[in-house]
Amino acid sequence: MASALGRDYPVISVASAGQALAILQARPIGVMLCSEYLGDENGLVFMGRIRSQFPLLQPILRSEGVTEDLLALAINDVGVLKFRKQPLA
Repeated sequence: MASALGRDYPVISVASAGQALAILQARPIGVMLCSEYLGDENGLVFMGRIRSQFPLLQPILRSEGVTEDLLALAINDVGVLKFRKQPLA
């Protein structure tokens, strides 16, 4: 992701929900690209949990094994803005 977007946009990579939360608390972030698996926490659960703390954050789900149920949960319950199939080209 950093090699694809890093020249035009700042890209911060994290390995866990804890790291992501620390970054979100330290600086304004407009868009978060998140897998449904985020190291120490389910990525969808994490996005749903932080939406009230960061209402302007636009979450994008990145997944390779998307089902209709997962997309419905992501869009309706978590507020995911967009979906991208892995791997990103």
